[in-house]
Amino acid sequence: MLSAADASHLLRRAGFGGRAAEIAAFTGLTREAAVDRLLEPSATDALPEWSTFADERRGVELANVRNHWIDRMIASPPSLAEKMVLFWHDHFATGYSGVQLPQLMWDQNVIFRTHGLGSFRDLLGAASYDAAMLRWLDNRTNIAGREQENFARELMELFTVGNGRFDETDVVAMARAWTGHNVAGRADGRSDYDAAQYLFRPDRHDDGDKTLFGITRNWDAEATLDELCFGSKATATADYLSRKLFGFFVHRSPSEEVIASLATSFRASGLDITSLVREILLLDEFWDPTTRYRLVKTPAEYVVDLFRRCELTTADHNAHARMRDMGMTLFEPPNVAGWGANGYWLHNRAAWTKANLGTWLRGRAPTFGYLQGLDGLSAEQVVDEILIFLGLVEVSPQSRAHVRTLVDRLLRDYPNWLNREPIMIGLSIPEVQCA
Repeated sequence: MLSAADASHLLRRAGFGGRAAEIAAFTGLTREAAVDRLLEPSATDALPEWSTFADERRGVELANVRNHWIDRMIASPPSLAEKMVLFWHDHFATGYSGVQLPQLMWDQNVIFRTHGLGSFRDLLGAASYDAAMLRWLDNRTNIAGREQENFARELMELFTVGNGRFDETDVVAMARAWTGHNVAGRADGRSDYDAAQYLFRPDRHDDGDKTLFGITRNWDAEATLDELCFGSKATATADYLSRKLFGFFVHRSPSEEVIASLATSFRASGLDITSLVREILLLDEFWDPTTRYRLVKTPAEYVVDLFRRCELTTADHNAHARMRDMGMTLFEPPNVAGWGANGYWLHNRAAWTKANLGTWLRGRAPTFGYLQGLDGLSAEQVVDEILIFLGLVEVSPQSRAHVRTLVDRLLRDYPNWLNREPIMIGLSIPEVQCA
């Protein structure tokens, strides 16, 4: 049965952190029941139509889409759905700077939400034919006789088999197989804003034989995706995705035995993402106390967690700006490989932004009502309230002693700040930065 510390750990890794009531709801469940509850479809409101975001100013449209996504993460119940959207956005990293159309970024976000816990083959197909992806990786200009290899390379290196598991002849063949899979609308210089969409042009497709992965045939796009998922590269794809998802949920140093076992099961499931994630979350290694707090939260995870606890939305404060200033701009990854992890986020810019956000939260605590009503409590009770509010059921003795020292000083020297300062005290310990 899950302890409160177990439940807190699970909700940090598989969601955006558990609030006190959510941790209590998962405490006492079996591991299997807890994980299955997280895998249930989210009860978050249905997806809005594009017209909800539409504005003649593209910058406003992009901001509308971005804020909607952030608010969905904030409002989501304990569920893997939105966490997986964030994972796939990093995996299929696509930047607005290369796409230029906010509606396409939204459409791609919907793909990740629709297929993020389903069949990887279906997700890969939807993401590959997606207009945002084809524009971002230049396949809109990939035509027979003038092949553009960018998408072909990343399809293998970043999305499926990983680096070192194909060669340059495979890149050439893959690019030829994807010729003619272009984009209509603005990609052709047309004025119709809403017309940018995937379009296959048979007259620009190379329908000759190609040798891909040592196999010579008239490869087309669909056949290449099947080969990557179920054919000669199936083992490599299952290994690559198992390793990446293990790193996302557990830690970055898996044993080869664990990855081999996960990949075997993943293949046997027909590349069912839910099955793989469930198996990862039920590993003893996931629950081991030494695994906890080994991952540094991304700026999105950090900001969403705090906004959820303080019951704030993007209408209350510019969450996007805080994430951006910590180094993570949603819909604008730094490159095609996405963002880094752990130490990637430990830099002065992020530290200063977190401190500034903490200062802002401290000043607004009485207005928004978080961590109030602590008057009359003992120092130890105030410490407990701070840690409970932050979902930190267990912290190191050093962190607890640090919080206690600051609370003692607050009660002794600045008692009038008891309605403001506790949030800042809580944010000063390392566990807040980690998942």
